[in-house]
Amino acid sequence: MADKKENNLKQEDLDAFVRYAKLAKQYLRPPGSYRNYNKVYTKFNKDRILEILNQPELRENELREASVYLYNISSHYRRLINYYAKMGTFNWFLAPTKVYTNSKVNKKSFMTAYKKAVEQCDLMNLHVECIKIAETCFLEDVFYGYEYETKDSYYIQKLPPKYCRIVAVEDGIYTFEFDFGYFDSRQELLDYYGMEFKLKYELYHTDKTNKRWQELNPKNSVCIKLNSSTLAIIPPFAGTFPDIYDIADYKELTKSKTETGNYKLINMKIPFENGAFKIPMPMATSFYEQIAPEIPESIGFSMSPMDMNVLNFEKSGSTQDTDAVVQSENNFWAAAGTSNAILGNPDVTSSSAIALSIEADAAIVYSLMDQIARWINKKLKQLPGTIHFKLIFLHQTIYNQKDIQNQLLTAAQYSFPVKCAAAASFGISSADFEGLLVLENQIMDLQEKMVPVASTHTQSSSDTTSSAGRPAQDTTDVAGEKTEVHESNDR
Repeated sequence: MADKKENNLKQEDLDAFVRYAKLAKQYLRPPGSYRNYNKVYTKFNKDRILEILNQPELRENELREASVYLYNISSHYRRLINYYAKMGTFNWFLAPTKVYTNSKVNKKSFMTAYKKAVEQCDLMNLHVECIKIAETCFLEDVFYGYEYETKDSYYIQKLPPKYCRIVAVEDGIYTFEFDFGYFDSRQELLDYYGMEFKLKYELYHTDKTNKRWQELNPKNSVCIKLNSSTLAIIPPFAGTFPDIYDIADYKELTKSKTETGNYKLINMKIPFENGAFKIPMPMATSFYEQIAPEIPESIGFSMSPMDMNVLNFEKSGSTQDTDAVVQSENNFWAAAGTSNAILGNPDVTSSSAIALSIEADAAIVYSLMDQIARWINKKLKQLPGTIHFKLIFLHQTIYNQKDIQNQLLTAAQYSFPVKCAAAASFGISSADFEGLLVLENQIMDLQEKMVPVASTHTQSSSDTTSSAGRPAQDTTDVAGEKTEVHESNDR
């Protein structure tokens, strides 16, 4: 009996290890499979893009695929998406909810609840996962994901958006259904999805008509939509798609004009008199064949009875052609509602104008941050206990980091409770803050070992020779000393 029980325990441990291994290592394709799971992107031309934009609500999948396609082929569009997606720092701290100055709080219970909330947020590795969500939202408008979590590991698996659709709102967070017909031709992938997918796929087989679309458990599903004003899935910068093609068109046109402007034609005259060539055609042809191989490809060569001329196809206005390319790029940034000064336009040098433009762009990022925070806070509400905390993302970007840090440090000097927020502004999470205090102050005694460099700011009045006014004058006979040094003058 004991052996049987021991074997069962070992099997349970093995099963748990296998589940954890699948979570810790997320396969992009099943091991040993020869099937190609790489995404094949549909190509879109300008005419098709314009056709799709005329019916964006009815052609959401094509519009999303077009956005992904243009992200891969257009450096301008890729830079635009990355500018917004990677602008936010996603620095965070926790604040207690429904706790007031006159509240009777048990310190032990409070710290236990705080520790659970901090560990939950730290486990989620928010700086990485939030940027992944932001990249998808700015590219496709909505992120569909599914959470996998163990005691010390966390991962959000992005689900194929073509097989997801929003159906409801729960506590201000979208919930969505998944099309389980997705696995009909991909059953080998089921082992790399959660148990919920396996169970609901089996349910789908019992009624493929009514059970094809099934809502995923909101406890594990993640749905963040950038544009929350409509359920239509429209990439936020879809309006720039035609301008992307205009940039390519103007560049190609400029290149074509440049090549034509560099082309020349040389005409070799054959003497002609009284209706006959003065040089026999075989001889003229022989000379032509000797010269032709020596002519560069960009120069044409011909024979005729007329005088020899050099014909240039160069067209004036090459500067205008270059300006047309620049103008098309400016039109792209204008359509995106983003100042190209931020992304390297040398014509705009006003720092105040750039700062205001960045703040306008950051407002969009802050809105996304608040949506993600609301989803995380929904999870924090579900933690056990009567004391709860909420996560707050600082409205901080890579462009205003120092400004936010200075504001919080100044507020802390006036006794505002912003010390945790100030630490977060430096990238120190709530999970690391307390541990760093213990390490530096209790273990390493850095507050005793690190002696500030002497300066007027670190010296007290007793350390100086004079408490106020100018230093005391040296009574040494400087003039006499100089005379003694220069006695050679008297010699």
